[in-house]
Amino acid sequence: AKELHEAELGKRGPASPAPCPLSARQREILSYAAAGKSEADTGAILGIAGSTVRDHLERVRDVLGVRTKTQAVAVAVQRGWIVL
Repeated sequence: AKELHEAELGKRGPASPAPCPLSARQREILSYAAAGKSEADTGAILGIAGSTVRDHLERVRDVLGVRTKTQAVAVAVQRGWIVL
């Protein structure tokens, strides 16, 4: 809840007019994270290593300026970049 609240504080509005800074693969991986899939599960689904999934999620957090996967999901959903 704290992470979602912190992400909410950084929210600028219902949708950002800025284009999504995430690649299609990053959005895909973040969508699996939002669905509750582990890094290993996501890797198995996509045919990549869990460590590669972890690397993608780390880059997503850096790009979005958040600390956790939960915050990244919240920001992406709020800005309409992924759909639950």
